[in-house]
Amino acid sequence: MPFILDGYNLIYRDEHLAEIIDERSPRAARDELLAAARVFAERARREVTVVFDGGKMSDPALPRREMRGGVEALYSEYGQSADDLIEEIIAGHRTPADLYVVSDDKSVGRAIEARGAHKVPVQEFLDKMRQISRRRAGGDGEAGGGGADEKPAGADDFEVDYWLRAMGLEESGGEGSR
Repeated sequence: MPFILDGYNLIYRDEHLAEIIDERSPRAARDELLAAARVFAERARREVTVVFDGGKMSDPALPRREMRGGVEALYSEYGQSADDLIEEIIAGHRTPADLYVVSDDKSVGRAIEARGAHKVPVQEFLDKMRQISRRRAGGDGEAGGGGADEKPAGADDFEVDYWLRAMGLEESGGEGSR
């Protein structure tokens, strides 16, 4: 079940990321979000694509697609919004009912509903990413320390199942794929 994240929608709704974009740069905020998305992807064992507005960026070296630690980052083309690109991804997916789209944008919400994909509210997703990041940093009682190069421990089955049920991504009772 792939996740599609509306990049700047998440950045501007997260106080920490919004501060980074204001004080440092859009690139720094994107890098921070992509790092957090990587941790989420590893812990939740899910594919993650983060979509950003690229057409309005002044950086001509900005790629249209890049991989960051297993997370795909897509940048819209000039004259195209990230919302348009997300809508294209949903419409072009063979099984949109398998997609989980994190966005509070109304037009994206209409596309999610029309194609039968799953909508995940931005704040719920950000809260979970923060929780996972704290655990990765050794907070919340997680044992282990290790250096910065050590791969973070994965979530246990209980945590993954709990999170999936809490987000409405899996029905209680352990139902498999659709």
